[in-house]
Amino acid sequence: MSSRRARQLPIIDIGGTKFYLDLRLNQFRDIDNWANSINLDHLYEITTGELKLGFDRKMKNLFAGTREEFDACKHAVEITLPPMHEMDPLGVLWKLEEDGWISAEESKAQTDQLLKQYIIHESGMVLQKKQPTVKLLEKKIRKTNKQRRKRL
Repeated sequence: MSSRRARQLPIIDIGGTKFYLDLRLNQFRDIDNWANSINLDHLYEITTGELKLGFDRKMKNLFAGTREEFDACKHAVEITLPPMHEMDPLGVLWKLEEDGWISAEESKAQTDQLLKQYIIHESGMVLQKKQPTVKLLEKKIRKTNKQRRKRL
């Protein structure tokens, strides 16, 4: 009993290049060039769960070279990405089920909760996350009856 549904993969911007995040294949895949991919095993996870990578904007992939070469390269940047469960909560959940870390029943219950946050196409395909509704703060301007005097 799988809780999976067809869905649009999350799109992540890495150094100005858009990639699909595909946890099933364990990679970021360039939207415009499917041959260009980044293996998720080559990213560094820091203590906060965020991911770090050295990215070459010219090659649109991981930087290949030493730290000194990275520092000297004009088109190399260090990128910090949010934790995987923030970038793709459904994908992480389904991967945990696939790897046997959670039961199919638990996965289905959590999937049903998560799907409330997504836009679902009439065909049943899961699209992008709904945008949170944010109430705009209104700044009230206090009007005074005092007239300003002209300076001479």
